[in-house]
Amino acid sequence: MIEKIKKVIMGSLIALNLASPLSAVKPYLKSTIYYDSRKSPTINFTGGIAQLPLNTNLFGFIDFYSKFGKDYNTLDQGFGKLTLTTKEKLGPVMEYSKDLGFGNGQTRFGISYQPDIKGFFCNLKALPFTTNGSGTQLSGYAKKSFGKYLVEGFIDYNSDSKKVVSEVQVGKKIANDLSIVVEGRYNGYKKGNEKGIAIGLEKLIK
Repeated sequence: MIEKIKKVIMGSLIALNLASPLSAVKPYLKSTIYYDSRKSPTINFTGGIAQLPLNTNLFGFIDFYSKFGKDYNTLDQGFGKLTLTTKEKLGPVMEYSKDLGFGNGQTRFGISYQPDIKGFFCNLKALPFTTNGSGTQLSGYAKKSFGKYLVEGFIDYNSDSKKVVSEVQVGKKIANDLSIVVEGRYNGYKKGNEKGIAIGLEKLIK
């Protein structure tokens, strides 16, 4: 039953992207260099393609970082995620994630919901089906701009491990396509180093 549901969701998303031309797509890419209070530098690349056929979006990111307490020359850890969803208020979502320090990644399937909240962008996801049996993931993301300032954050809860991963970031534009950012981080998987604060520079690459 689960395999059938996963195939239906994947098929729906693929069909949406094959159904109409790509003339209106809007790709974007940004890069951020952080230093974490737990003595761990991070290089992040975030990008996506908006307004794919039939209102679908592709979003992804990848982080390269060191183990806590190591120096800048050892960015030997990494994590990446790729998400395909619809821009509709309620629709299917497919998400692939991989810890670069381990073997196979995992693919999750579920639904996404975008509530109408004035002045905010918000996206909620429930991902009950996964290829490695790691349980349901509940996820939320929100952002709001205040002139030169942007506040955004996410939270992921994993039912199998009962652990939470969350980040809240405040950024201020200091030049054209360049912002300084401060980020509060919590990762329930980093035993003994769950909490951290990072500061960095973010560059929008169009």
